[in-house]
Amino acid sequence: MFKEIIFSTFDPWKVIDDDFVDLTSDEGIVQAVINTYEKRNLEVAPNLVKAILWWNKESGYPVDIIINTMKEQYPMYCKYDDQVRKYLTIF
Repeated sequence: MFKEIIFSTFDPWKVIDDDFVDLTSDEGIVQAVINTYEKRNLEVAPNLVKAILWWNKESGYPVDIIINTMKEQYPMYCKYDDQVRKYLTIF
């Protein structure tokens, strides 16, 4: 499961998972998480939830603001929005 993202201006971003580290040139947490888990044929929505909660903890932004921003800026997120919201009700 997703643990964190390490990002840098000059180096590839690192998506850190319990089982792997993925270097990505994607711009944005949403793109990095979706592309990382899709290309490995792993579940995307629960890992997006973990990324949202991680970003909430790191940035202090409320979860609803993070989700609204994802919906506005990353059309690829909309595919997972219903599932993400279901998982968030569990947390």
